[in-house]
Amino acid sequence: MDGTALVFCEGAFGTPRGKTANTLVRLGERYEVVGVIDSQHCGLRAGAVVEGVASDVPVFESVRQAIDRLGNQPDYFVVGLDPDDGRLEPRFRKSIAEALRLGMHVDSALRPYLHDDAEFPGIAMLSGARMRSVGRPMAGGSNTQYTGQVEELRVFRVAVVGTNAVGGKIITAVRLMQSFRRAGVRAELIGTSQLAWFQGIAHTTILDSVPQGYVAGELEATMLAACATASPDVLVLEGRGGLLDPAHPCDLELLTTARPDAVVLQHAPAHESISAEDTFGLAVLSRHMRVLEAVTQRPVVAVSLSHAERTPRHVETRQPSFEGLWVASSRTSFRTDRNRLPQRFLGSW
Repeated sequence: MDGTALVFCEGAFGTPRGKTANTLVRLGERYEVVGVIDSQHCGLRAGAVVEGVASDVPVFESVRQAIDRLGNQPDYFVVGLDPDDGRLEPRFRKSIAEALRLGMHVDSALRPYLHDDAEFPGIAMLSGARMRSVGRPMAGGSNTQYTGQVEELRVFRVAVVGTNAVGGKIITAVRLMQSFRRAGVRAELIGTSQLAWFQGIAHTTILDSVPQGYVAGELEATMLAACATASPDVLVLEGRGGLLDPAHPCDLELLTTARPDAVVLQHAPAHESISAEDTFGLAVLSRHMRVLEAVTQRPVVAVSLSHAERTPRHVETRQPSFEGLWVASSRTSFRTDRNRLPQRFLGSW
C-alpha cells in the first residue's frame, strides 16, 4: 500500500463519471482511502452515495476541510473523476494545485497528463510533491514484442469482458479472483486498465496507452511475469471497454492473445447504447455470446449483470429473462466443455 489518500470527485461521486472514486471506496490495495472530496455530498459517508460500499469513508467539501476534520494530511491526492469534456475545469485545477502546494503526492489518469501541464510540474518541484500521470508513455520507453511464449503457459485462464463500455468489470474480476482464493485456488489478476492500476493490482499493463502493434506483446509479458512470480493455478483477465465497441478494440486483442479457457460476460441491461426495441439488451447479449464462443472456441460460463442507471432490484426482477437466454444459447456448450476444467476448480464454478 502506497499510503493514505483523499480521492477528488467533485460533482461526480456515485455517478458513472466518478467510476475511479466509486471503485476505490469499494476495494483496493494501493491506497488507504481516508476521504472523498465532493461538495454535493459533503457530510455523508461513502456507503450512502455508492451502493455496495461497506467502508465508513467520509465525504468532504474541500481539501482544507478534509485535513482539518481528519486531523492530519493524507499522503496522496487522487483525481477520481472523468470530466464531461475530458479536461479539468478551473475549479478542479485549483484543488489539484492546492494539494501539490501542501506537499501531497497527486495521481491522475486525466489527459492532458499532469506532466504535460504548464502549471503543475513547477508547483510540485517547489513543494517536493510527486506526480504520477497514470498511463502516460515514458519518454524513451520501449515496448515488448509478442513472442508466442504465452501459448506454452499451463495455467487456467478466465477473461471478464463486457457487452458495452460500462464500468464494473474490474470489480467483477477482483471478486472472481477473491472467490478462487477462498476456495484454495492460487489466482492472480491481470489488470489492463487505469482502474486496475489505481486498485494496486500487481500485474497490470494499461492497454489503452500501448501502441497498437505492441498490445499483444505487453499483455503476454504481463501474463508471463505473473506466472513467474506467483505460480498461479488461474489467471483472471480484466477486459477493456466493450467487446464490439469500435472505439475500444482491446478486448478482441486480449481474447486472441490470452486464449482464455472460459469467459465471463458482463452486461448492463439499462445501458444507453441499447435500443428501445431490444428489451433488456437480450439481442445484444446473445450476439456477444455468439461472437465470443466463435472467437475463443470456449464457453461463456457466466453472465454478470450490471445495474448501471438502475437499482439492483430492477436487475434482479429481470433475471428470469436472462436465464432463458442462457439455456437457449450457452448451456449446451458449457456442459460439453466442462470436462476441460481441472477437477479442483469444478466446485468453484
